[in-house]
Amino acid sequence: MSYSWVKFDNYRIDRDALLNRSADVTKEGRYEKVGGGNGGSNFTPLSAGRVGIVGQGAMACRLAASIVVRYSAVRRQFGPDDTGEEWAVIEYPLQVFYF
Repeated sequence: MSYSWVKFDNYRIDRDALLNRSADVTKEGRYEKVGGGNGGSNFTPLSAGRVGIVGQGAMACRLAASIVVRYSAVRRQFGPDDTGEEWAVIEYPLQVFYF
């Protein structure tokens, strides 16, 4: 799978092609809110989708953090040279968790 990106710089879009359910731009270039049925709120379905994405990201981070802590407590690797005993990864001085 390949990824790419597109950058638009000083690109003009015709007024009739705007996705303008909750706001509009007049012919003079002035931004205006549209009354709509949501009580003049700026919370549109597009915004609700973005809030959902952030919520899913937060949940994924919570799950990942618990997996990392459990794995670090169980996984043993290396240790001081003189003892021959391996340390749990969570005991390493450089592994710090901020919760």
